[in-house]
Amino acid sequence: MKTTFIFGAPRSGTTWLWSMVSAHPMVAPYNIKGRSESGAYLKKNASENIRNFAMLHKRMTILEKTPAHVFHERQIRADFPNSRNIVLF
Repeated sequence: MKTTFIFGAPRSGTTWLWSMVSAHPMVAPYNIKGRSESGAYLKKNASENIRNFAMLHKRMTILEKTPAHVFHERQIRADFPNSRNIVLF
């Protein structure tokens, strides 16, 4: 499973970068109700929900972006140790 998380401070360009990367045909943006921010790690079962989403998009890179996830970076890295992450300052 290929995953990429975008972390960053609010107003640092995370949404702009998310929109550019998610436009690629081999990227499946993980979002809820069409929003760029899923808030997955602000809810229960985050890693399970992302893994289930990835099963539906097996050959694609899963992209998740929520600026507040910068506070959950250690847990995300533990749950997805092979993820490629982008941090914006």
